[in-house]
Amino acid sequence: MLLADTHLLGWRQGHWFDKLRREWQMERAFQTSLFLHRPQVVIILGDLFDEGKWADDFEFRHHLARFRRMFRVPDGTRLLVVAGNHDIGFHYDVTQHKVDRFEAAFHLPAVQLVSIGGVNFVLANSVAFEGDGCFLCRRARVELAAVSNRLRCAFGIRLGDACSEEALGGGGQLPPATAPILLTHYPLARLDESACDTVASPAEGAAAAPGDSRDKVEIIDGEDSAPAAARQTRLRPRWDCLSAEASDTLAEAVRPRLAFVGHTHWSCRRRLSLAGGLRNLTEYTLPSFSWRNINSPSFLLLTVSGGAHSVAKCRMPRESTVIGLYTYGVPIVLLWFLWPCLLSLAASVCWHCASFFTAQAPWRQADDKHL
Repeated sequence: MLLADTHLLGWRQGHWFDKLRREWQMERAFQTSLFLHRPQVVIILGDLFDEGKWADDFEFRHHLARFRRMFRVPDGTRLLVVAGNHDIGFHYDVTQHKVDRFEAAFHLPAVQLVSIGGVNFVLANSVAFEGDGCFLCRRARVELAAVSNRLRCAFGIRLGDACSEEALGGGGQLPPATAPILLTHYPLARLDESACDTVASPAEGAAAAPGDSRDKVEIIDGEDSAPAAARQTRLRPRWDCLSAEASDTLAEAVRPRLAFVGHTHWSCRRRLSLAGGLRNLTEYTLPSFSWRNINSPSFLLLTVSGGAHSVAKCRMPRESTVIGLYTYGVPIVLLWFLWPCLLSLAASVCWHCASFFTAQAPWRQADDKHL
């Protein structure tokens, strides 16, 4: 189960009613989805918090406790997260302290290789790939090189001392010899949103040939993709997406078969080619999981094995639909419960009016004079 950009509201820009309504919806949608689908792994692709980049330690602990309560997972389900720019700040604003506290909270280095059920996942901190030699960028390059070495040793591309127990670390155990899935917050380099698919490809539910690792199930449409007015807007490298250099560096180091990203708050599926002869890499950009950022949030369900995968999109209620239900539903319910009282009131008013007009009638006045 994959989702992105939960943006738990902070104390500066978050209104209490906004938190009450939208964060309650996120918690209920997430917990209901866990109950129905029972995923083995939950992956959240960054921007867990809206104000993590500004929060002091007390605020951060408060928001972290809220996150753990809202997105709690049962025993047997693993939670993986990657850092986003709202969690630790954009590159110009990132500090060692903000990085350390986020990594300590989730036991997360800048680049990490995780193997679950024979499937490799590479989690990368997008902010660490600015390419300017900062403290975080230097560490990310070292960790990326170590992950790349472990993968190449698993495939038998490297042998000898490079694959020794000392060189590999972690007890010298090799990961499965399967192409990894790349997980980052920023999308890989792209010019704009016009490269995104808005139709299923191949056809929804189409059967794949044996050994075919293409998408077997796709539910892709334009409802949660970028609107037409925004599709031609140029994305800024290192701000809206990774730079071309960073994208090529990641692709060449880990050679992923799939990539899942967030950050833009819009849905996107595209195929791209990167350095090292990597062709037709499929990248999925997940829309925000919060009503605050999009009218129709959703998440993805990924079924993956060593050589094949299947992706399906699961939608949550549209905010506009829920508002419409409250707008029309509440008056109808109130009218239903108040209807007996309204009938009684109407009957009483009619009786008093009838009595008044009867008392004022000419024949009644004549009778009164006669008496």
